[in-house]
Amino acid sequence: MINTSDEQIRGNLSESEMNNIVSMADKYYFGNDTFSIDKSKAFKLYESAADNGDCYAQLMAGYMSDYGDGVSCDADKAIYYYSLAAKQGDNNAALNLANIYLLGRNVPVNSEKGVDLMRTAAEMGNAVAASSLGRLYAIGLHVKEDLDLAAYWIENAEKNGYTNCETMLSLGLLYEKHCKYAEAFTCICKALSVDSNDANAHYLYGYYKFYGLGTNKDLSEAKSHIEWVVLNCPNDEEAQKLLLDIKNEEQKASASWIDRIIKIDGSTLYAADGKIYIIENQKVNQCGYANEDGIFDNIGIKIGTFSKSENDIFILNGIYTYIYNNYGLLNEEAENFAIVNSSKISQDIDISGKELNVLCEITKTSDGYIINEVLKKNYTYVVTKMTDISIAIAAFVCYQRYSQHSQYYDFYS
Repeated sequence: MINTSDEQIRGNLSESEMNNIVSMADKYYFGNDTFSIDKSKAFKLYESAADNGDCYAQLMAGYMSDYGDGVSCDADKAIYYYSLAAKQGDNNAALNLANIYLLGRNVPVNSEKGVDLMRTAAEMGNAVAASSLGRLYAIGLHVKEDLDLAAYWIENAEKNGYTNCETMLSLGLLYEKHCKYAEAFTCICKALSVDSNDANAHYLYGYYKFYGLGTNKDLSEAKSHIEWVVLNCPNDEEAQKLLLDIKNEEQKASASWIDRIIKIDGSTLYAADGKIYIIENQKVNQCGYANEDGIFDNIGIKIGTFSKSENDIFILNGIYTYIYNNYGLLNEEAENFAIVNSSKISQDIDISGKELNVLCEITKTSDGYIINEVLKKNYTYVVTKMTDISIAIAAFVCYQRYSQHSQYYDFYS
C-alpha cells in the first residue's frame, strides 16, 4: 500500500498509483465497514489525483468545491476542476459547470457561457443536459423561446432514457401556445407517467379532458384528475373552480340524455361522452364508442370512419369486422390490410359491383330516436351527416354485435 501523505502524492504518479489514490479517496468519501467517512481526507486525495490528470478525481474535486461538500465552497476551484474534466470528455462535469453559470452559483450569471456548456454536455450524450437545454428553449430562459429546438432536445433526452415531468409540461405548454393541442396533450400524459403525484400534470390532464383539447372530451376522466388536485392541494382555487364547472356540465349532460335515447327491440341505448351504452335488465353495459378516430364496437373493432372527401360524413361498414373475424387484425393493421387486399376482400364477401345500401331508417320521436331495420344485404354502407343520428346508427351497429342476434347480417352473410 502506498504512502498517501500530501508530500508523497504530489507530482507525477503512475496509473497504478493514481488508481490506488482514487480508490482510497472513494473509501473516505463514501465510507465502508473499514473506513469512517472523512471528506476532508477524501478531498485531498481527489485533488492530488485530479492534479495528476485523473478525470473522475477532477469531477469529484470540482463537485466538492462547488457544493461545499466536506470543504469550503470555492467557485474558482470548482470551475477549474470541472473544466479539466470536461476537456477530457466528462459530460457530467460540463453539465455541472453549465449550471454554475446559469444559476449564478457563487459567480455572476453568464447565460451565453452556461448555454454553450449545456449544449456541449448534451452533445456529449448527457440526457439530463439535453432535457435541461430543451426546457430553457421551452420557457425562453437564457435563450429565445424556440419550439423546434425545445422539442428536439427534450426528445433527444427521452431517447437516451431520461424524461423529466416539469420539462415535459413546459414543452406541452409551448405546444399549447402554438395551438398544437394533440402534441401538448401527449406531453402532459408523458409528464404524468413520470410523476403521478405532480399536481400540475393532473390539473392539465383534467383541463384538456374537460375541454376536449387534443383528445376526446371525457367528463369522468376530467373529474377524476381535478378531484385529485383539490384533495391534495386544497388551496388551489383554479382546480376548485374547474371541478365546479365539470359538475355543472355533468348535470347538463344528464338532463340531455333523453334526447339521445335509442330504442331497439325493447332494449335502450344511449350515447354520452362519446361512448355508447345499452341498458338491459337494469344493468348498463358499454357496447361501443365514437371519437375523432372513428366508431368502434365493444371489443374495439373499428366499424366506421370519417369520409376522406367530406369531413362531416361518417361511413359505417363491415370490412373491419370481416378482417378481425378472419385475420384477427385491429385498427391500423386492419386499415393497412384493407388497403393492400381490397380486391380479395371484395371477392370474399361478394360486394364487387353492388350498390351501396342504407342499413336502417331512423325516426325521431318525443322519446328519442327509434331505429327500424330496412334492408339485410350482404354488405352495407351507412352515410349520414355527423349529428346525434350518426351516434344512433353507431349504437345500432354496436348493438347488433353486442346482442349477437344475428350473424352480422348488417355486414355480410
